[in-house]
Amino acid sequence: MPYPFPADVRRLVDQQLASGAYGSEDELLREALRSLSGEDDDLAALEEATAELDSDPGQPLAEAFADVRGWRTPQDSSVEQPVFRPEGAN
Repeated sequence: MPYPFPADVRRLVDQQLASGAYGSEDELLREALRSLSGEDDDLAALEEATAELDSDPGQPLAEAFADVRGWRTPQDSSVEQPVFRPEGAN
């Protein structure tokens, strides 16, 4: 079914149809709408993750450094602590 697109959109539609990737305008529009829906879902997930990060101030940097320093020299030898090793270090 032909749709009355503006000239710039018509050129894009014709290019896609000429490529052979889509058999009809309907098929092209269905795929375009699926793609937009997926992008909307991705955007919503990013917005949710950003809101989560914004709502949690995390650990102050000074405390994080103190934790890392503590890993190198554990206070309690009965508790195994992870050892920080920069990438490439042996």
